[in-house]
Amino acid sequence: MEIQGQLRNGGGAPEALPPSSSSRGIEWKLAGLARWFDNHRPVAVALSGGVDSGLLLALARERLADEALAVTGISPSLSEDEGSMAQEVADFLAATLIEIETEELDHPGYRANRGDRCYHCKTELYSRIRTSTDPRLEGVTVIDGTHAEDLAGDRPGIVAAGEQGVSSPLREFGFTKTEIRSLAREMGLPNWDRPARPCLASRIPVGTEVDRELLAKVEALEILLAGEGFSIFRARCDRQEVVIELGTEELERRRENGWRRRLRAFAGRLGYDQVRLDLRPYGGKGPSNPVPILP
Repeated sequence: MEIQGQLRNGGGAPEALPPSSSSRGIEWKLAGLARWFDNHRPVAVALSGGVDSGLLLALARERLADEALAVTGISPSLSEDEGSMAQEVADFLAATLIEIETEELDHPGYRANRGDRCYHCKTELYSRIRTSTDPRLEGVTVIDGTHAEDLAGDRPGIVAAGEQGVSSPLREFGFTKTEIRSLAREMGLPNWDRPARPCLASRIPVGTEVDRELLAKVEALEILLAGEGFSIFRARCDRQEVVIELGTEELERRRENGWRRRLRAFAGRLGYDQVRLDLRPYGGKGPSNPVPILP
């Protein structure tokens, strides 16, 4: 399959697919997406460092060239690593990347972190894009990387996107996560195999207020984990303790205590007496009973 040819020559597919679209062939989806781009040009992709929005930008650039640009919200909840990856993807695709400062921490609902934090965050981002005076954003259709396996009931950010008029063409045309990674790999995107890394605020438990200091602690701990050679990780922080999540295979390979001692010492300098390790598979659901990082 030639992705470029599918996007440039597509046009016979309907505007959007039925609910069973996730089972349709990838060629059918690409053809439908090509027609969708034609009907909504120019577009601005809400770009994070993740593979979903990265692929969407790549496909938009293939079809629309300079009528497809990217926009990233810059705030304390965006890690430096994610921001750098967004820029790397944009550079790889020779796409314009517009950075917009967002102030979600000014919203009481966001800081309160009662379970709808993403709603307030995305409302802030999309409203800033929509009201921007940057002439490059005039008349654009704003699109995001939500895909067919993202459930609206679990993601308040999807609700915010709908309210702000943001479209999700990957979801409309039934692209699955597996298909997204496969296409991203085929197109050579630098983040095709990058683990999902939501914003820093996602590491803070519901009910714990979000502030700049706590976000900075999360990022510092995750920088340390990356420096220790881990690629799949999260540092979940509240005011009293840190709970570390790691990929199962990586954890099995790192049974020595050196990295554990360094992590505990660093967390102590950040003010944490308790550092524990979640032994469930990464991203595991259900009850957790973390164990001390060191026996």
